[in-house]
Amino acid sequence: MVSPSQALADFMVERGFPAHLLHVIPYGIEPASASGKPEEREALVAGVAANLEYWKGVDVLIEAARLADQPLRIEISGDGSLRGDLELQAREAGVEAHFNGFVSEPLAGIDVLVQPSRADNLPLAVLEAMAAGLPVVGARVGGIPELVADGESGILVPPEDPRALAAALDSLARDRGRLAELGRRGRERVATHFSAEQVGRRTVALYRELCGSST
Repeated sequence: MVSPSQALADFMVERGFPAHLLHVIPYGIEPASASGKPEEREALVAGVAANLEYWKGVDVLIEAARLADQPLRIEISGDGSLRGDLELQAREAGVEAHFNGFVSEPLAGIDVLVQPSRADNLPLAVLEAMAAGLPVVGARVGGIPELVADGESGILVPPEDPRALAAALDSLARDRGRLAELGRRGRERVATHFSAEQVGRRTVALYRELCGSST
């Protein structure tokens, strides 16, 4: 069994899966075009690309937007059973939130990707944002801390803590230079640790090891 995150591997071992049959190899991603310098606009644009289900925590982001001091707009890509509830929450909170459904380019036009999950494995949306040079604000759950180096290539906050999430987004809205720097370092981190070429080599090496041990 190959797990993309150490967090999932630990979860499986804790529940009885044999550790010697478990290997951790993260997802790999091809280099992407850099997102470029953040646009000069009054409101910070925070995007989320996720299934609109409870465990993805989009309601936490909407509450954080209500609490934020700085102007904030949310672009929500994805769909799910909670879409109607989340739309109602945003309207009642007076939050500018656009529900875009499934789109081909969910990272287009945003300044920061938010991953406010209550639980997660190794979210591809975070990898894709980092590869494009977009900073990430994510919950400290599952494999997200394995992707985002807190304070270096993004910001990690406690899960289910809208005040902490609002504070992180406010800090980026006030300092657009830091926004760009976090994005640059995230892109470098992906190239160093999560490139498709590196992950491909690790996967081939594992298959050779397993095939060799079976003869």
